[in-house]
Amino acid sequence: MPKCLVLHPFCQALCCRTLRVNVEPHEAKRFEHVVDAGEKILPRVTINEDKFPGGEQVCTHWSPETWKCSLKSKRRKAPQVCEKFSCVGKPSIWSAIENNVARMERGEPLPYPIESEGWFPTKKDIRAARSEVDRLNTIKRRESLDKAPF
Repeated sequence: MPKCLVLHPFCQALCCRTLRVNVEPHEAKRFEHVVDAGEKILPRVTINEDKFPGGEQVCTHWSPETWKCSLKSKRRKAPQVCEKFSCVGKPSIWSAIENNVARMERGEPLPYPIESEGWFPTKKDIRAARSEVDRLNTIKRRESLDKAPF
C-alpha cells in the first residue's frame, strides 16, 4: 500500500477527484450515499467550475481546502474501498504521481498548485516522495516477475 500522506501532494488527490466510490452494503448506514445504476456510491459534488468547462466531479468528503478526506480521522474510517485503494495499480494516477515528483525534482511547479494550503514541498518532501515512488515501483516489478511464465 502506498504511503498516501507522503504522495498526496504529488498526486493531488486524483483518487478522490476521479474515482467512483462504491459503498459496501455493511457500510451503507455509516456513510451518506446515493444510489446510481443500482449501486450505493459516495455522493459527488461539482467544483472548479471556474477552472474547467463543466467543473470537476469530486467525492463530497474530499476537502478542497485541505486536499484531504474529511472522513479520515483517529475516530472514523473511510469506506473500505478507500482504505484498500492503491494508486499503484491505476496507470493514469500512478504516472501522474511519477511525473509530478520528477517535475518537482527539476524545480518545476505542479500543474494544479495547492493554493489553499499555501504549501510548497520542501526538498525533504520531494526526497520522501521519490523514495516512496521507487519503493512502490520495486514492489510492482517484483510482482510482475512473480507472474512471469518462465
